[in-house]
Amino acid sequence: VAELTRAARAERADRHAEAAEAYAQAATLTQDEAVAVTALYRAAQETERAGDPEQALAMFLDLAERFPGTQEAGRCLYDAARLCRTLGRDDDAVALWLRQIRQEPSSALGDMAVRRLYQTHVDHEDWVGFDELVTVELAAATERPADLQAALFLFRARVRDDLDRPREAYADIEAGLEGCAYPSCCYWDDLPWLGSQIALDDGEYRLTIEWLDRLLQWKEECWFTGSYASTYYDDAQRLKAELLRDELGDPAGAADAFLELQNFTDSTLRDDGLLEAARLFLGRLGDPARGCGLLRELLEEYPDSNQRHAAEELLAACG
Repeated sequence: VAELTRAARAERADRHAEAAEAYAQAATLTQDEAVAVTALYRAAQETERAGDPEQALAMFLDLAERFPGTQEAGRCLYDAARLCRTLGRDDDAVALWLRQIRQEPSSALGDMAVRRLYQTHVDHEDWVGFDELVTVELAAATERPADLQAALFLFRARVRDDLDRPREAYADIEAGLEGCAYPSCCYWDDLPWLGSQIALDDGEYRLTIEWLDRLLQWKEECWFTGSYASTYYDDAQRLKAELLRDELGDPAGAADAFLELQNFTDSTLRDDGLLEAARLFLGRLGDPARGCGLLRELLEEYPDSNQRHAAEELLAACG
């Protein structure tokens, strides 16, 4: 405890070499393996912060080898790969992230390893290589956590879209969703959102809305904490409304979709929804009374709205 306290004080004071030495020393003074492994991991982190990446890399790899199956083992492989990438050894980084996925699938950073693999291949413009790599991984008869499996499908779908193979990308999204149940898997919203973006880029607006609706079907409200938020919920609702208005010639459906944003109780787009719906009622839908009423509602309910000026100008024409 005294050594851990010394290490923590040194870390807070940015004396990283001293902190690394104290963490390593603390690991020798306990018979609790979990405490020792954590202390050794912190020692490796502090060694990196002290400016010795090669020594830190060796420490991360040693820990992963000695304590397989621990959360630190997965983190060590991830950090070792990250360090290799920083040192310009991308092939080693790729090999280590693959090792993490295969040997430590339960690591909390498993899906982040897939993300880093994807980014590394994209940086090298090697989309085909990433496709082949993930195809091999998915073909392996290995049980994986849902998040890791979904991440493999998600990022392969992105690459297949980049390779102009949208149907295969859609198939990957569907396969990812099969094992990614709401709300236990964190990619349940990323997958249909990606489907909507692929369809949107291809000008398939009806299909875009189908993907958006598959995302929005899971929106629900909790009376105590507001909505169970996805970062895509309100963006998906607004995009749906804009497509109905601008691409599909359905102003009534667009107005309804814009007004639906009122039910996104923690969204900053609720006032935007009122303004766009008001514009539709004032113009294409020919219902100025309804449009003016929505403008008054915006001004009353959202005093800090950045749409107040536009709403006031429109309301002045209402008479």
